[in-house]
Amino acid sequence: MAARRTGPATARAAYEAAHVGVRAYLADLPAEVWGRPSVLAGWTVSDLGAHLVLVADSLTALAPAPGSTRPLRLEAYMATYPAAAAVLAERTRAAAGGPDRSPAHLLDALDERFAEAVRVLDGLGPGDP
Repeated sequence: MAARRTGPATARAAYEAAHVGVRAYLADLPAEVWGRPSVLAGWTVSDLGAHLVLVADSLTALAPAPGSTRPLRLEAYMATYPAAAAVLAERTRAAAGGPDRSPAHLLDALDERFAEAVRVLDGLGPGDP
């Protein structure tokens, strides 16, 4: 099946909908769940929440790409993960860092990074890779 292309408005709306859904899910978790192991070996639920903060942070680093830039296909991008796993884990645990890794702190950090990511995304032009 061929990949379906979406426009910037559709992608932006999907990103916002995903944030709202995941944030609501996380906000409904009881406090004691955050310290439990997740389905990802060696990571707690809190670590996964911090990883979402890191993902939003990566979007804030976006800048307009040169016109000749060809975006990586998702499978090519995901293929870079195994080599970067240790660095990603370290950056994830530091993403919402400091001594306070409470659920409220992580949710606040996620909201702040999401707002900044949306500001950056909205500043990119239509069709920017």
